[in-house]
Parts: sequence; C-alpha cells; structure tokens
Amino acid sequence: MQSSHFSGRRRALLGLFVSVVAFAGLSNIISEIALLIGRVALIGQDNYTGQSWTETTHVAGTIGWYVLEGAVALAAAAAAYAGSWLSPRRSKIFGICAVALALAVSIFEQFPQPRSNTILAIWALAPAVGALVGTSLQWLSSRGEA
Repeated sequence: MQSSHFSGRRRALLGLFVSVVAFAGLSNIISEIALLIGRVALIGQDNYTGQSWTETTHVAGTIGWYVLEGAVALAAAAAAYAGSWLSPRRSKIFGICAVALALAVSIFEQFPQPRSNTILAIWALAPAVGALVGTSLQWLSSRGEA
C-alpha cells in the first residue's frame, strides 16, 4: 500500500518538475509571439506616427506590460494544466504546490517600475492565478473520466 502512495508522490513531483520547465519555456515563447504579432501589426499601419506598445513593455502600467503579464498568466495556466495532467487525479497537493511555487518565483524577479499596489498585485498574482486556472481546467476536464 505504501508503494502506491510513493508512486503518487513521484507523479506529483514529476508534474511539478514538468510545470516548472514548461513555464520557463512557455513564458518566453508566448511573450515573444505577442511582441512579434504587435510588431507585424504595426508594419501594416501606413500612417503610424506614435510609439508602439511593444516598445514600452518594460514600463509597468502600459499596454505592453499588461500584455506580457497576460502572457505570463497564460504560460502558467498551460504549464499547470500539463503538470496536473501528469499528477495523480485531482491532486490537491499539486494544486497547492503549483500556486505556492508561482508565488515564490516572484521573489526572484525584478520589481516592476513604477510601483503601485495594483501593479505589484498584478505582477505577483498573474502566475499564481494562471497556475490555479490551469489546474482547475484540468480537474474539470478529467471529471468525466473514471
């Protein structure tokens, strides 16, 4: 009986590992795709004279910054979905660890500038909300399975 419990732990750890690796790759890929789409759309405008949102992604509170935070949340959701799929069915420990890990990762990132409470909340919670959504979507999609 303990061997099945151990295999459940191993599967949960495998799911967390896959989530971390997938998040690292997907957050970069999805962000770059968003920037590429923005720049290609800019090329199509004949009378463009202002500054593109793709040039202000480093300034918190701009449209470009919000797009990249959305890309981070989307990457976290996709990574958590994949990790939850690999973990034991409806594993609460995976969901808790995925959200906690997403919050812990924010400690090692650079703070957005300029800072405000709203900007800091969006910046810190985007990966955690994405992980929660991805895990929940996987749980909902596996509900009908026996």
